[in-house]
Amino acid sequence: MDHEYGAFGTAANPVKWFLQDMQLDNGFCVSNYATLAQGQSPKLDVRTASHCTVQNAEGDTWFVDSFVTPIGNTWTSEAGVTYFLQFRVEIPVFNASMIVTSLVPNQAFNGVYEGVADARGTFDFRDVTGTAWNEQAL
Repeated sequence: MDHEYGAFGTAANPVKWFLQDMQLDNGFCVSNYATLAQGQSPKLDVRTASHCTVQNAEGDTWFVDSFVTPIGNTWTSEAGVTYFLQFRVEIPVFNASMIVTSLVPNQAFNGVYEGVADARGTFDFRDVTGTAWNEQAL
């Protein structure tokens, strides 16, 4: 379930965020997010501190620190907003590093990119793959 709680700025000063959700073939689900300070813009290949919720197949859940880095290709919408099509998500406490890649570039509507994606990488030093979601409000 995707639901945001809290104050998220105003129309004049909106909050920018990244979100990567993953359902991995090892039974873990990950929801990773980062918000950007007012006036801050995301940059390609710049690592940003983030946070994530990790849940195992039994339902045990952890909220931990992570890092997210926009990498690879970008796509610019008709409105002139450039979105990132690929992210590296690192979760040190789980020895995890995954790449989330959008499967289709043009997945923006109403000023938010909400893209179906896939995930590939390592989790607890083991290879993983999965389905994913790439969301951005920039």
